[in-house]
Amino acid sequence: MKKALVKTANAYRGGKGEQDGMEGLSVKLGMGRFGLRNRIYELKMQGIYLSAARQMMRETGTTFIAEAMAKEAGGVFIQLPSIDGVDQEDLHEKLMKLHADIGALSKDYFAATRDDEIDQREKDQLLGQRDKVCQTLHEWLALSFSIYCRN
Repeated sequence: MKKALVKTANAYRGGKGEQDGMEGLSVKLGMGRFGLRNRIYELKMQGIYLSAARQMMRETGTTFIAEAMAKEAGGVFIQLPSIDGVDQEDLHEKLMKLHADIGALSKDYFAATRDDEIDQREKDQLLGQRDKVCQTLHEWLALSFSIYCRN
């Protein structure tokens, strides 16, 4: 989680006259120049509140913290696509990608189980493919709902 916090803070690009990076974001969040650093590295008995983490993501436009939290919880963060100007052709393309992702997962699964054992490299590869399938499925559903749901 600490890596995600640091990566998010370093991604901050201040506006005109503002400093970039961790010190600039610290000031933007009203924590003083070194307040954010102290909280991220848990110095002086400080830590990051969830509300500050959410604000950090908003200010930087990144999802590193959400991704780290999902991973710690045994899940995967999926950012839904923008649905402006989506049509049926986009929906069909996403469905074809979903089928291709499932095909790749199946291929990797059969290759991994050929010797009746899944080693760590194969497990990591299968988990990566699973995450791609999940992301594509969620994107496809979001697009479907944006086209076909009235509300």
